[in-house]
Amino acid sequence: MLSIHEQGKGRGIGHSIDSFYVRFIQICEDSKKNNIRKIFAFLLYDYNDKNIKKLLKDKGAFVRLDRLTGKDLDVFYLDHSDSNVFKSFNEVFLEPFDIQEKITFPVIIFFDVFSSEIENINFVEFDQSNFITVFNDIYKIFEEKINSEAKLYNQKPKLTKGIKILSGIGEKILLSFVTDKIKKYLFE
Repeated sequence: MLSIHEQGKGRGIGHSIDSFYVRFIQICEDSKKNNIRKIFAFLLYDYNDKNIKKLLKDKGAFVRLDRLTGKDLDVFYLDHSDSNVFKSFNEVFLEPFDIQEKITFPVIIFFDVFSSEIENINFVEFDQSNFITVFNDIYKIFEEKINSEAKLYNQKPKLTKGIKILSGIGEKILLSFVTDKIKKYLFE
């Protein structure tokens, strides 16, 4: 699991927003060039969501999720102190799927990048009011994605009340829909 954050006006440990976007495009281009499937998950949440921030800052929870996902699933989330950056980041990863009005935060977006397409697109919404329940459900969802050879959620994991899986949003979209949105953000 990788945090995207800035310290000291963009200097410090980790990716800045801009360096993350550049790196993400590079990963996608390498995947396309080398014909390798990459599986991504983005945890998008509202800037004011204290429970999700608590989950992501909990070292035990973070380590368990990080060990689970390992090299099989690249999970990203934003850790930033500016609410406008959150809004922009969420928009970059929701707008290409044309789903902004259909989801509520927090949400996990799963998708595979292969060749010039984004496939197996799924959105998982969840009620973040209970720290332990949310952690357990996120863990089950990641585990199912990693262990499944079939499409995500062909056999839905047993989830706690409050979890909503939105699949069928779109089976495939062109990778350029997302990378063009990122490039627009970078060069505006």
